[in-house]
Amino acid sequence: MPTGRALVEFLSASILIILLPGPSVLFAIGRAIAYGKRAAVLTVAGNSLGALVLALMVALGVGPLVQASPQVLVAVQIAGAGYLVYLGVQAWNGRHAQVAAARAGHPVRSPLQLVREGFTVGVLNPKTAVFFATVMPRFIEPGATGVGRRLFIMGAAFVAMAFLSDGAYGVLAGQLRSAFDAHPRALGKLGAVGGVLITSLGALLGVGTVLEMLR
Repeated sequence: MPTGRALVEFLSASILIILLPGPSVLFAIGRAIAYGKRAAVLTVAGNSLGALVLALMVALGVGPLVQASPQVLVAVQIAGAGYLVYLGVQAWNGRHAQVAAARAGHPVRSPLQLVREGFTVGVLNPKTAVFFATVMPRFIEPGATGVGRRLFIMGAAFVAMAFLSDGAYGVLAGQLRSAFDAHPRALGKLGAVGGVLITSLGALLGVGTVLEMLR
């Protein structure tokens, strides 16, 4: 980790980036609306594990290689956007199952599914890897030893703060959704809204990637 002024600057930059609502926040909110507070927290946990893998890859020197290969970066971006669309369509198609699950008192998705899906979205987020690879090294003192270890610790600190922030958004959205627990039909409609939100997020990220390619 950086020390002194560099540490304050790193934490300030990280908090600013984390608090600005982005794709991970919208994904957590969409999952909360579609499946509830518990699902949102498990999804954020999986997403954080995926981001931690990216931090490890950057610490091992993989991040700059991906950044230097536009084709690989675009492929990962499109894969991530496509997976979000897939999850959104799943939420839309499963809205009736959500109603049945609410009536039976059973979750519509298992904890393992939720963590796995969140992990896949997290590890397919090249923007996180680029942030880890290009921004974090600026806070390491010139000539410092153990750069890879320092990068991983900084990445882990960033992931921990992001988990708390994204999780809070998910919990809040889940709390609002819980007001409809006694109204299964309303839950089905909320599931559809969550599906549309996640699908739209994936579509926007995909379109943004294509537009970047055409510049």
